Amino acid sequence: MVKYGTIEYYKELADALNKDEEFTKSGISTTYIYRFTDLKNASGENLSFFIKFEKGKVAEIKEVGANEDAEFIGTADYATMSKITKGELDGQEAINSGTLKFKFFMLKAIRYGNTLKRISKVAQTLHVEY
Repeated sequence: MVKYGTIEYYKELADALNKDEEFTKSGISTTYIYRFTDLKNASGENLSFFIKFEKGKVAEIKEVGANEDAEFIGTADYATMSKITKGELDGQEAINSGTLKFKFFMLKAIRYGNTLKRISKVAQTLHVEY
């Protein structure tokens, strides 16, 4: 079991995504940052995790600083992020309510919308401590 909001969690998610046939068939190639507003890294910045996808596989996972950019960035507090991950809160509802800020490129969002939803489905299969 891994603790949510840690690099170990995102590495386990990457392994699960790379084994998920539906996800790998998507051919997704983009970058994504999960940014927590209430968890801080050693430098005192918002704790953020960068994921690079290449041709339907997770190619890179790392913790990043506040100045790192990506094509998709989800920013919220721990409670909101964990509810979305567990499937207790719809991401669109969180965006509409203002609890999740989501930066994205429209064309890639349209192209990869279902694939991004698949990430949440795969995440729900992991054994995670919240």
